[in-house]
Amino acid sequence: MLRKYSTDAGQAFFRSKLPSTSTNTAPQVYKTNKDIRNHPYVASLLSPQPVPVTKYVSPLKHALYTKNVETFGKFVNNELIDHEGWNYKLKLSKEEIRSLEPSVYLQSYRIKGSWKKTFVFLRMFRRMRLYDAINQCHFQHRAMAFDLADMFERGKQDAIKMGLDPNTLVVEQIWVGKDGDDRRLMDFKGRGRSGMIHSHFVHVKAILKPESILKERALVKKRRLDNRLWFPLMSRKVPEEYVQSANYKW
Repeated sequence: MLRKYSTDAGQAFFRSKLPSTSTNTAPQVYKTNKDIRNHPYVASLLSPQPVPVTKYVSPLKHALYTKNVETFGKFVNNELIDHEGWNYKLKLSKEEIRSLEPSVYLQSYRIKGSWKKTFVFLRMFRRMRLYDAINQCHFQHRAMAFDLADMFERGKQDAIKMGLDPNTLVVEQIWVGKDGDDRRLMDFKGRGRSGMIHSHFVHVKAILKPESILKERALVKKRRLDNRLWFPLMSRKVPEEYVQSANYKW
């Protein structure tokens, strides 16, 4: 959370920390909270720009992927596609397919807590619908549930802006990571003794995807397992000693 500094010490802090955007030698002073938020460097951290798809695949692959989805209703590997008078056979890796699928990437703010306890808490949200995850956060007694509810609410708004239906979104992946250094405070005790309190901070990231994509992946995996080689058994008479009986044979 950004705070408003009106003292000379606070102005000197922001003059030294924020990168200068002007060519003049005199540093620019940011007096209000609004001025700090409008700085290009701070604005890039608060509202990062989305990464274009061309960073992961070439423009030709992106065009062929779009035509493949329009033709078959979903992406199918190794299919001929007519593009600008040429026939192409497109084959994408799993990483490329995941980058092209409609997804909503979420990231929480800094949360006070341990990553070990957060990991156990996040296991509940795996493969859960978006609205169910929001309801679970509202009825949880953990303090971090409020931060996760805010993250999922922002993900719902982002999905609407992207043209996706929030009712069909599922939490495909969710994980936790350490966020910066720990905060240490002195814990003064009796008879001249003292200790150190370590406050841990974490962040949570998640990926939302339509449920139809996850069902299609499960169906493809089932087909691959069902197409394994079949080894027939030899048609011969079962020996007498292998036949089960209710009587003892000694």
